[in-house]
Amino acid sequence: MGTTTTLASGLQYPAAIAVGSAGVYGTDTNDETVMAVGLSGGTPTTLASGNGNGVGSNVDDPVSLTVDSKNVYWTNGGNASVMSVPVGGGSVTTLSVSPNDADPDGIAVTASAVFFGADGNGTIQELTPK
Repeated sequence: MGTTTTLASGLQYPAAIAVGSAGVYGTDTNDETVMAVGLSGGTPTTLASGNGNGVGSNVDDPVSLTVDSKNVYWTNGGNASVMSVPVGGGSVTTLSVSPNDADPDGIAVTASAVFFGADGNGTIQELTPK
């Protein structure tokens, strides 16, 4: 059996997680946040947050998350959007809203594109960020 180590605590409902070279990134669907914590643990840093009602929110029921060397990407189930924020924090970018009425879920990233599952129309979508 392996040994577990707590990297962060006191979260409401941690959901999606991804690991990058600089840290562990995750979503908290209750607090509507996207956060980061160092690989050795510590206090989570909020990278993006919601406004509690979903309308115009950066984080609205964050369903899935991925990371590359520059950005953290997530899908919002509440407002059907695909978002990103730099790994160290900063301005949140809306990459897509209600892409093809897709209701985005599941997400992966390459050097040139973001891919996500689309519950609403049963497809896998490719998004090339501008």
